[in-house]
Amino acid sequence: MSQSIAFFEVMGQDAKKLQSFYGGLFGWSFSKVEGMDYSFINTPEGQVMGGIGQAPQGPGWGTTFYVPVDDIAAAVAHAVEAGGTVLMPPTEVPETTIAVVADPEGHPIGIAQAR
Repeated sequence: MSQSIAFFEVMGQDAKKLQSFYGGLFGWSFSKVEGMDYSFINTPEGQVMGGIGQAPQGPGWGTTFYVPVDDIAAAVAHAVEAGGTVLMPPTEVPETTIAVVADPEGHPIGIAQAR
């Protein structure tokens, strides 16, 4: 079954600067996530949701799209078997579990499983 993109995010070393850049470029406003250097983009209903925040240390961060799956552990295992690497193991966040893997060339791909 084909899956559509459910969420996107931009992660970098200066979240405030990135939010200012994208906000000015596209007219986006943001809602800060309590306790994190991360904000959701206030998108109109029916559009893909997104966020901008501070990247964890290490390579492979930038712009990431998230695709919903039924079994996140199986999806991560498949990515590794296909030549990818795990950048962030399955992690619970509000309302979902996410993981980030890199494709064989190092591009990040987000995987999400609703809880």
